[in-house]
Amino acid sequence: MCRSLSAFGVTALVFAVTTGSRGKCPSNGFERFLVQTSIKVLDSPNFPFSYSNNLNCSWLIDAPDDDHYIRLETNTMDMKYSNNCSEDSLSIYDGQWPSSPLLGRFCGKTAISTTSTGRRMLVVLATDSSADGKFQLKLYGVNSKLSTPASTTETTSEVKAEEHKKEDLELNTWLVAGGVLGGGVVFLVILCTVCMRRRSQHPPDARN
Repeated sequence: MCRSLSAFGVTALVFAVTTGSRGKCPSNGFERFLVQTSIKVLDSPNFPFSYSNNLNCSWLIDAPDDDHYIRLETNTMDMKYSNNCSEDSLSIYDGQWPSSPLLGRFCGKTAISTTSTGRRMLVVLATDSSADGKFQLKLYGVNSKLSTPASTTETTSEVKAEEHKKEDLELNTWLVAGGVLGGGVVFLVILCTVCMRRRSQHPPDARN
């Protein structure tokens, strides 16, 4: 049974969650995932336990046609952290090749939420000789005719910064309007004061 899913400004028809790769590293090239009428789950090798040392695993995520793109999110992310993810890493490419644009290289406990611009996405796990970690990814296709794909997701800080810009613009508008109005009132008060002083200094001639 399907339902409507609305998130991140996109709408898609998705169905019950189905099993994708349950803890296996493709031994010959890569494993192909077709995301069409179900949300698929991609587990790290040996999940829910730690993956092994010296792995190089690739998964090709494929939407059903050119009218769809792919959404990837993390259910679990608990990999070994290193600077620039130089030890264990999970790399996500916007296309089917390692030479495709890199959407991100992740490690540690970083939550992932990213989108391809086309129908294919490549996920690559690389581990060193002292690997320790696991992950679980959620993948689903989105109809591009119903929404516009974005290769990156807007962060909370970016949203807040945009809101602050709008608030500052509104505040500046009110300040300018208030300054103009206040200046007009002050000018009228000064003008009235000057007129009254002149009249008091030059009273009208008395006539008999």
